[in-house]
Amino acid sequence: MRAMEVPDPESAYPVVCLLASAGGLDPMLDFFSAVPQRTGIAFLVLQHHGQEQPRHLPALLARQGAIPFRLAQAGDEVRPDQALVLSAGMTLDWAGDRLRVLLAHPVNTADLPGDALFMSMADALGERAIGVVLSGTGQDGTAGLRAIRARGGLGLAQDPATASHEGMPRTAMDAGAVDAVMPVDRLFSRVLQEAQLAAAHPGTAQEIQAICAILARQTGNDFSHYKIGTLGRRIQRRVLAARAGDITAYRAQLEASPEEVQALEQDLLIGVTRFFRDEPAFDALMTRLEPLIRSGEEAPLRLWVPGCASGEEAYSLAIRIREVLDGDQLPRRVQIFGTDIDASAILQAKAGRYTPETLSRLDPGYRDRHFTRDQDAWVVNPAIRAMCSVRSIHSSGRAWRGSSA
Repeated sequence: MRAMEVPDPESAYPVVCLLASAGGLDPMLDFFSAVPQRTGIAFLVLQHHGQEQPRHLPALLARQGAIPFRLAQAGDEVRPDQALVLSAGMTLDWAGDRLRVLLAHPVNTADLPGDALFMSMADALGERAIGVVLSGTGQDGTAGLRAIRARGGLGLAQDPATASHEGMPRTAMDAGAVDAVMPVDRLFSRVLQEAQLAAAHPGTAQEIQAICAILARQTGNDFSHYKIGTLGRRIQRRVLAARAGDITAYRAQLEASPEEVQALEQDLLIGVTRFFRDEPAFDALMTRLEPLIRSGEEAPLRLWVPGCASGEEAYSLAIRIREVLDGDQLPRRVQIFGTDIDASAILQAKAGRYTPETLSRLDPGYRDRHFTRDQDAWVVNPAIRAMCSVRSIHSSGRAWRGSSA
């Protein structure tokens, strides 16, 4: 699935997914008690139930909610002003111009079904995806919220202090994977604000470019070439978060607050990536690289992956080179340099540590040959890491110093 498959992403309705596990029923009831009949928003619910479908959950939620609830089946259309209760293993994708539920594969709770669903929402809906993590144990939802936010969507979590089981919302919060953490009784109002942003005026081009100039001056990063609509919506989110009132007041606040500059910059950074995200592109690249690598020249072959985000594409390139040449000894030394302006993403790239859900679309053979399982994560093997160096800069003259990740 790719974001380009959305028929009309600018007019797609917002889709909110509530993810919960242990202790999740009460916060879901509280959330839906605030939802009126007509909002133009579609709602999804996923609660961990092992292999059993949550057959009784629609009836329980309907006691408090004003919208219809029903158990989802594969092929169901996701529509505004109704809630579908999903089973583990269900995801979303477009079938023509209709957003539908898919049954990807049956999974256990340990396989992080919320991450799989959130990631499919990120791919299908982009900025119209809203993920909400409620009470539950474990870490399901954190990687998925990162994916949603990377595509411009919104990530929310229940305040762990109000959750009967704080594991899931706290993990998401501590990982920096959410835009806001709040009590359940405030979550829907934040969702509604987000939905209204799509229809709101994002600010004039002059106002937005003035804010870009502040960012460029204080961070050295130029966001002025982003789409105006994307910039406007993300700036409006920060206007809300900073309680600035309007974009003019927010501009003044930005001038006076380095902390807010950093917060806005982080919201604008887009880290859309995954392992072998564009498989044909890797195939085409290898037809050019293989003769150069097999030449046996003494000088190393240096490759650059700009905008490497959390490292998936740089490591994908190293894996493909190893696979094509089929051996531990390369005929020619290969150095892969990855750079990105997002320092937090680079830290993850340096660690080379990924959740099982991040690797869910990777060929199992690649995973088993080039990664090692370490508790709840997969770690890139030393032979692949040795080929890659990542830096949180885009100046090639500075990035090429040193060769270790």
